[in-house]
Amino acid sequence: MDREQESVTGFNQSNDGYTTAGVIQLRLDTAPLVDNIEAYLRGTRIIGYKEELGAMVPVFGTIGRPKLNEVGVQSVMSWIAPLMSPATVQGNFKTVDDLNNYLCRLEIDLYSYLMINIYDFALSEYDIDGLVDGIMNTCEPFFTRLLENKERESYSSTMVSRESHARESGGFKIFK
Repeated sequence: MDREQESVTGFNQSNDGYTTAGVIQLRLDTAPLVDNIEAYLRGTRIIGYKEELGAMVPVFGTIGRPKLNEVGVQSVMSWIAPLMSPATVQGNFKTVDDLNNYLCRLEIDLYSYLMINIYDFALSEYDIDGLVDGIMNTCEPFFTRLLENKERESYSSTMVSRESHARESGGFKIFK
């Protein structure tokens, strides 16, 4: 009785550690950008982190004076947070002109919003230009991720896996 022996060798390549939902979540996490804007409005800065209930949370320190009162900070953050969200970063501007038009409208709307509420927000007229510039300087690089759908297209390279198998069979290996 002649039994044929068979061996299988394989090769597997993947970007383990980058194929999980955690990496996609990290790429979509807009919280650090939004937190930086809020810290700027409050006149604070992250000076370190501490563990709290099993998670690392930022510790803020005061640097200078707040740009807005509490009502102003909450109002501006309520206006900005939906703009810089995980859903937004998956949007699509087909051209640079589309992006520039959006950023121009955003800057005008922000400036108008602050001017209308200048007294309610305890905003100094001398701080308006710097405040708008500071927020726009954070928003603009974020929104460039929406150009030509490149953000969503980049997800495919995040989840790559390749596999190959070779099969050898035969009883006597005379010709090897």
